[in-house]
Amino acid sequence: MKLWHNARMDFLQPTIPSNLLAYRIDARLKILALLAFSIAISLLNSWVAMGVGMALIIACAVAAQLSWRGLLIPLLPVAMLAAFAFAFGAWNHPTPEGLSAAGMIAVRMILLVEASFLVCLTSTSTQLMTALKQMLSPLRHVGVPVERIGFVLTLALRFIPYIAQEFLAVRHAQLARGSFAQTAPLKRRAQNVGLAFAATFIGLFRHGDAMAQAMDARCFGLGRNLEAK
Repeated sequence: MKLWHNARMDFLQPTIPSNLLAYRIDARLKILALLAFSIAISLLNSWVAMGVGMALIIACAVAAQLSWRGLLIPLLPVAMLAAFAFAFGAWNHPTPEGLSAAGMIAVRMILLVEASFLVCLTSTSTQLMTALKQMLSPLRHVGVPVERIGFVLTLALRFIPYIAQEFLAVRHAQLARGSFAQTAPLKRRAQNVGLAFAATFIGLFRHGDAMAQAMDARCFGLGRNLEAK
């Protein structure tokens, strides 16, 4: 739990060194790079492309001097979803081509989320929100609520670590009750994992309701002051 708490703090309150290029790059360039990376990883169906994408993420993490716990620990729930996607694909298409496609889907999920982590860990919420508002500012002339869209997208980026937080909290509660005991039948352990995911989503909805109430209490949306605090 302490290790997870430290990783979560690295994500929610990233330290921004002034002497590293990765932290001084404009947030707009980071978002554009993330968009280009996501499109490339989604369209390219080769293990070479997946390897290049993984190498890029590792190189960026090394350049930013990020800790392994800040990158890997919040990734645990996504890795489990990727493993489930691989198992589902392999079950439906138990052929070499099917296994390769299922593995590529799993790796693609991990790479996309990890790339998002890199952007969040090397930028503050204010930087991301300002960058999104500036990139969407031309749409303001056609009546698009740019400030609201930028705020919602920033919240979406910052909401990613709460998925890992909620899942690990549920998993620790199940461990305390012996639900993941090694002596339990495999079917029972699989059911417990499904229950953990269900409880995770319920917890996320609870976080969403709490955030909505906090925004209402602060009169969110009145005027043009939509800065994230």
